[in-house]
Order: sequence, then structure tokens, then C-alpha cells
Amino acid sequence: MTTPAWWPAVLAATARRRVAAREMLDHATPAVVDGTLRLTFANPAVAAAWEESGAQTALEAALAAGRWEMPVEAISNR
Repeated sequence: MTTPAWWPAVLAATARRRVAAREMLDHATPAVVDGTLRLTFANPAVAAAWEESGAQTALEAALAAGRWEMPVEAISNR
């Protein structure tokens, strides 16, 4: 899978909203699958922190601000 071309802009927008979200996204591999942004975390602890932190809300807001609104799914590959 290839990283979407617009991913750097989303990372920058997320960083402006929530630094912790940006730090966790450094550990994610993004891909768009059937219109859903899928974040795959290699480390299950980071995936769990993502779920508990509210960081997804920050990412969804950044996507909406850039007009890339889509569902977000976070998974662990372990």
C-alpha cells in the first residue's frame, strides 16, 4: 500500500490541533481502504493509547479542515 499524497498536510494539521495525536501518528501506517482511512499501528500499546486518548477526534477534525472527510479506523497488526 502507498501513503496517500495528501498525508503530510493532514499530519501538519493534526499537529496544530494536538501534539500527542501527531506523535502517535508517527507510529501509524496510513492507507485508504474502501473510502476509510486505515491507520495500522505496529505496536499494540500505541494502538490502545490511540483509542483511549481522543486523538482520533483531532485527526478527524484535521481531515475535515482539509476537506478530506472520511471514516477513520485504527488497527494493530499484531
